[in-house]
Formats: sequence, structure tokens, C-alpha cells
Amino acid sequence: MRVLIVSDTPRDGWAIGKLSDAIIKYTPHIEMDFVAVHPKEIDRDIVKFKEALDKQPDVIHFQYWRTTQQLFERMPELKKYKTIQTHHNQKNTLSVNWKELNINVHIVHTDKNKQKLQVATYDNVYIIQHGIDLDYFTYNDNYGNETYIGYVGRIVPWKGLKEIAWAANQNDLKVLGMGKMDKPKYWAEIPLKDKNIIDFTYNNIKDSERIDAYREMMCFVGNSRDNREEGTLPLLEAMATGVPVITTLSGEAADIISDGENGLVIPFENKEALKVKIKMLKDDKELREKLRKKAWQTIKNFTEEKMARQYAKLYIELNNLNSEEMVSVITPCYNNLEQLKEMYLALEEQTYPVAEWIICDDNSDENIGQFALKLRNKASFAIKYINTLKDGYNLAMARNMGIIEAVGKYLWFIDGRIKPEKNALNEFMIRFDEKLKGGKEVRKNWLFGNKGGNKKHFVENFSLVKRSRLIKAGMFCERINRYGGMSQEIRERWQSQGNKVKYCPSAQAEQVKGSHLTNKRRADIIKSKLKLYKMGL
Repeated sequence: MRVLIVSDTPRDGWAIGKLSDAIIKYTPHIEMDFVAVHPKEIDRDIVKFKEALDKQPDVIHFQYWRTTQQLFERMPELKKYKTIQTHHNQKNTLSVNWKELNINVHIVHTDKNKQKLQVATYDNVYIIQHGIDLDYFTYNDNYGNETYIGYVGRIVPWKGLKEIAWAANQNDLKVLGMGKMDKPKYWAEIPLKDKNIIDFTYNNIKDSERIDAYREMMCFVGNSRDNREEGTLPLLEAMATGVPVITTLSGEAADIISDGENGLVIPFENKEALKVKIKMLKDDKELREKLRKKAWQTIKNFTEEKMARQYAKLYIELNNLNSEEMVSVITPCYNNLEQLKEMYLALEEQTYPVAEWIICDDNSDENIGQFALKLRNKASFAIKYINTLKDGYNLAMARNMGIIEAVGKYLWFIDGRIKPEKNALNEFMIRFDEKLKGGKEVRKNWLFGNKGGNKKHFVENFSLVKRSRLIKAGMFCERINRYGGMSQEIRERWQSQGNKVKYCPSAQAEQVKGSHLTNKRRADIIKSKLKLYKMGL
């Protein structure tokens, strides 16, 4: 599976480029391509775009509305691709007739922008909040002696630097700024007296030094006009680092800031209100501490990895546009590379499409990770590779790691030595969709298939189950760290919670390699059964 991200700036450029970089960083299981196409340089950059398009992406993710518009004007054939449009500002959300461009999915960052699109009768609109690097923007435990008002962003009228400078000056404080001189005429409007209190020492610093600027801020002010941006990222960065924030209710602030709880709210361009709020923070240490702590509690889940996972799930869903339910295949393995190669071919042949294949390596000697990496640029589905990196028998851990990483609604467990027939997944899904007596109760079933022979007792190594139910049931027991006890433990725990196991004989597979008893396995079985006995099973 291949995804092409189209931004207006490079990955190390401004916000949209950096957000794209974070998505790519945390989506290693999908073959990702990136191209920067600036709308003012469309004739130059379209060459790079066409080269990226030659790689035949399964999904194209457009990040900037004007770039999207111009590319479609020059290349109407883009309408045949599966596409996602992220809307990073509110002002231009409806500047394009997205239906004419046949955009499949719309991403916004705020409830306001979602409603704007829905009122305009657009479907498939999702909110994905911005993610920041919370390993870098860490909480400042030494906060207390800062004397700067923080301002981060371009110098433009709708960000209100003029009022910030005035209010800071009224409180005998200076403004510490990071940003681009975008509108020199606006900068000239700021009186000379106020210019002297603006320190742009950090204007052109490296990203690796940005945290230092937040460490010097007594508070951060976001004074943006509403109905412009969906962000901004600096607001989130300040909250993460423990800088009290004063903000207008623009962009994401409207959804996450509660006045007096995790920040202070001001009207746009109201310099008197801003002066009062700054003085409140300057004089009230307890208020500053309250806002700092509550802001961090608000922002603790706004990670880049979470944001990237939400995008990755949409990529996979869009790639499986004609499938009613997404299925993640989980394959634990150990030194069986040749069998994995056969399984890959079997998964590609499935009549019900696979959404993703999660290879869960229990610390093999063989280079299974390289095998997974090479497959990513040709597989029709996403391929994830994870490794327990532990010696010993870690089957439960390997499966649990796969469960956590999976994005499918259903989990199809297939051990590495089992090769499913091409209609196996379809047969499982048909069984789940049967209108049986009891209606929704069928969704409580854990289905297991036919691996040949006459064995009809439950074994999870060729089975299908609803992901959410298995997670709530506690997943696999990692205390079962020897061969011979896992199926019994999970089966009895599953059934004790009111769920059922059901045999699905029409879902068939071939055991490429048999499971033979050795003296070591016999010894493991004895110890596993003793452990189960002690557990009362």
C-alpha cells in the first residue's frame, strides 16, 4: 500500500510540512511518498508531483487547499484517485467545490470547521486534532521567574501582535517573539516605543532550540482573529511546556480552552482585556500554577503518534473503500521466513480484502523485518512489523502487541505455519454477518476455522474475533510463557465473560508445517498445565 502526501512546504518547513513529517515518521508500515508543491510555484513543482504520481499511490493526501485546487485544474485525471483533503484554515474551507474534485475524505481540526463542511452537505468529515512532540515539549518544573510574554507566529494583522506589545508594555514586560516577518506594513504600524519591547532573539533559531524560548515565557498569548486558522501549534506547545496561556477562542482554542480553568480567554483586538489578563497572571502565582497544570492535563494526549495513527487508519479505510468491515491479520512468527512468504501470497488472493498484515516477530534470528520492509511498496494492504525483542516463549506478548497496533474492527489470527484458502476470510465474515437467533449476540462469537483433520476444539491460531471484545476480555495472558496452555486459558476466560467460541468449518486452511511434540514441548506442556491448575482452570 502506498500513500502520497502533498504539502505546500518541505517536511522541515512551516507547520503543514512538519505535520506531514510527523505522519510519515509514525506510519512506517505504509509506503509513504512526500512532495512539496507551492501554489505560487505550481509550474515548477508539478514536475515533482508527476514523478511521485508515477509510483501509483493508492491514496493521495492533500494538505493545502490552494495546491489541491491548482493541481486538479491542470490534471483533471486526479479525480480517479482515492483522495483526502486536510483543511488547515477556516477562511478557505469552502473556497473550492470539493464535490467536483471528487474528494473522498475531509479532515479538519475543530468542531466549527466540521460543522461548516457538513452544513455545505459534505460527507466523510473527520476531526483529527493536531499532534506535537511531547517528548520534546516537556513540562517546565522550574517555572517561576520568567518575565516575557510569548508570541509565536507570522507578523500579520490577524495575529494581533500590536495589541500584545501594548498590553505587555503596560505591565512592564517584554514580548519574546518567534515568527516570520510576513507583513512589513503591519510591523511599521507598531509604535516605536512598543517595538523596543519586542525581542526577536529566537526568530531564526533551530528547532532543537525552540524549547528554550518557552522556558523564558511568563505566559503565552494567542491573539488571533477567529475564522482564520485551525491551529495553532504554538498554543499546544506552550500548554505542554507549562506556560500559562491567554488566547482568543479561535481555531482549536475554542474546543480545548475553558476560561479560568486551563487558560484565560480574551476577545480579539481588545487590548484593555488583554492588559487585565496579563496583570492577573503577573500578580497571582496560584492562578498561574493552576492554569499550567490544567493545560498539561488537557494536552497530554495530543501526541504526534496519536495524530499519525488516526491518519493511518483513514488511509487504510480509504484503500478498503468497498469493504464493509476492516480486518487486521495478526501473525506471530519465529524463524519461519519461507512460510511467511507463502502466507503473503495467500493474503493477496483473499476474496475479502485484507486491510493490514501485522507480523509479530518473537525475536527471530532470520531477518523478517527486512522481508516486511521490502513488501510494503508492492502489497495491496498495509504491512506492520513489530518485534518482542525478548528471548524465550513470548507468543502472548507478540499477539498482544499486534492487537494494540491493529486498526481493523476484526482481528484474524493466523500463525506463520498456516496457509489460508483464498475464501477463508470471506467465510469468516459471512458467519459474522449471519442473522442468527439472538441478533447482535453473534458478534460475541470467537470463530475458529478448519485446518484439516477432525479437530473441532477451539484453537486461536486460525480464528477471527472482534477487536474491541478481545481487548475488553483482557487479550492474551502473558503469564503463559511456555508452550501448551494458551488456548485453554483464553477459551475459559472468554466463555466465563459470556462470550462463545464457534467452529466455522467453511473457513479452511492448510498447515504448511505441522506442530510436532518434542521432549522440550512435552516438558513445557507439563509445566503449563500445572500453572493452569494453580490458576483454577
